[in-house]
Formats: sequence, C-alpha cells, structure tokens
Amino acid sequence: MSTIHAIQHLESILLNILSSTSRSVILSLDIFDTILWRLVPKPADVFTLMQNSILQDKSVVIPQRLITHFAQARQEAERSARDLARKDRLSSEINIYDIYKTLLSIYNCLHLLNYFVELEFNIECSVLFKNPQ
Repeated sequence: MSTIHAIQHLESILLNILSSTSRSVILSLDIFDTILWRLVPKPADVFTLMQNSILQDKSVVIPQRLITHFAQARQEAERSARDLARKDRLSSEINIYDIYKTLLSIYNCLHLLNYFVELEFNIECSVLFKNPQ
C-alpha cells in the first residue's frame, strides 16, 4: 500500500469513527512515528527539503532573505504561532495556516500562503511511508 493510499485508508477509518456517533467528538491522534514514518532523521528536516525546492523554483517570486533562512524561519514561526495562540486562545494548538500566516507576515508575502502550505504537504507526503509492522 502506498503512503497516499495509507493516508486515504486512515482518513476513511477516522470518518467512519466520527460518523458512528451522534455526539460531538474530539479526536486527537499522533500518527507520526507510529502509523507513518519519515525518510528523514528529524521532522524539521522537511523544512530543509522545502528550502532546497524553493531555491530551484523559479515560477514564484519569494523574498531572498526568506529563501536563505527558510528552514530556521519556519521553525521559529511555529514557536511564535504557538505563543500567540496561548495568549489569544489560552491554547497552544495551532494549524499549518497559523504557522504560515505568522511566517509570511514577517516577510510581507501573505499572498504566498497556499504555495507554502501545498509545498509542505507535498514534501511531507514524499518522505512518508507506512510503518512496515
């Protein structure tokens, strides 16, 4: 089963679980390093792969200082987004859009939000594989 098929299968299972109850349900799962593994040693290595991809992509104009420091800036943006969420919502839970809104607002390029979200998703999927056990 390919990684994409594994993700789709997992999605199907989760939708069945959620649709089997008439009550509100909060379901929180960590699928990384359990169901899915990465081909990179550390999760943050995905950001280095993204930085390499951005360097090669001439189809979009991205501020040079963001390209140069992307991997580190992405990690810092996640920490900042969590800090902001704690202040605003009293929770450190955030999503990928919160992270990229934080990051891209610093570089005045919020119009690239979908580009970065899609790039991260695509690269993340390219390094995932189903736990062989």
